[in-house]
Amino acid sequence: THLAALCGVPTLALFGPTDPCTWGPVGAQARILRGNSLWTFPDWFQHAPAKDSKSMAEICTSSVLSALKEMLQTTA
Repeated sequence: THLAALCGVPTLALFGPTDPCTWGPVGAQARILRGNSLWTFPDWFQHAPAKDSKSMAEICTSSVLSALKEMLQTTA
């Protein structure tokens, strides 16, 4: 995810309780999906809580598909 985001490739990173400010990819096309909340770079630095009780199990398939569709529409 880090290399793709740095190269400007649309990137969707899925996060559970891990801090996206520390471990998230950096780049204009990077997106973070945490629980069912979608964050764009650099918004997660300002809005996403560093510690979160969300788990990867809370990310539903429909949220991932929705995020991917949105990313495809904005990059097309």
